[in-house]
Amino acid sequence: MRDTFGHLMFINTGRCFQNVEPRFRRIGFDGYVCGCGTNIFCSGTEALHVAQTHSITMQLLEAARKTNVDILFESRKEVAFDKSRSLTHPDAIHQYKAFLNRGYDMPENLENPNFFCDKFVVWYQTPDQLEEFRKVSDPYFTCIDRARYLPRICSNRLQQSDRH
Repeated sequence: MRDTFGHLMFINTGRCFQNVEPRFRRIGFDGYVCGCGTNIFCSGTEALHVAQTHSITMQLLEAARKTNVDILFESRKEVAFDKSRSLTHPDAIHQYKAFLNRGYDMPENLENPNFFCDKFVVWYQTPDQLEEFRKVSDPYFTCIDRARYLPRICSNRLQQSDRH
């Protein structure tokens, strides 16, 4: 899709590559920035892939189980929920069903030594759960908490700009 000025057209998505639907791939973009920047493709070539080790992934899994949060692991090839217990958060349940409806084959043996993730999503019921989980995740990841912090930050900025 390079235009006459040499510009390239990319899709930038927080989702991993397997979630880029075929209808978007058929458009013919020059590249994709996927998984919050953990996987970059340019002109059909993978330019970057950052995956977590199995050890880090298992630390996250253990922390999710300990804090009783629902966790979705994502990589460039698959998504996987921890189904060692029932999902509890309505949004996690909705996302799980959406993946099932799209025909995703989601691995269930997360302790498999070949299992790893690029990134993950957690759903929690109380702020204490997230705080405890982040003690494990924060050394490796930057937390993007869209549910709780983004609206407050945006509204604070709007209120400050109204004062001037």
